[in-house]
Parts: sequence; C-alpha cells; structure tokens
Amino acid sequence: MFNDFAVAFSEMGLRKWQIITMSISFIVFPITFFISSKNFDAEAVYGWMMEKPKKNK
Repeated sequence: MFNDFAVAFSEMGLRKWQIITMSISFIVFPITFFISSKNFDAEAVYGWMMEKPKKNK
C-alpha cells in the first residue's frame, strides 16, 4: 500500500482564507476546551445534585 502519503493544501483546492480559518480553529479549539473543562468540576456538580433540597420556611 502507501507507506508515506501527503496532500498539500493547494492540491485540496483550499483557498487562502479557508486555510487561515482552519489554522485559527485548530489553535482556538484546544484552548477553549481546556478552559471549559477546568470550569466543569464533576465532583462539585455531583455533590450539588445529590444534596437534599433545603426546606423553605
């Protein structure tokens, strides 16, 4: 089969703005994913869901 295979962006038919948009997305997505995963504390959410409701007087 193919041991080494590569396709250039120009061979894919991508324009310059599409390549720039893809590059920005590849950089921004992991950063935002890391930030949002730090804000999602599973243990705290589970504890909040399992606590008994407070009675209103």
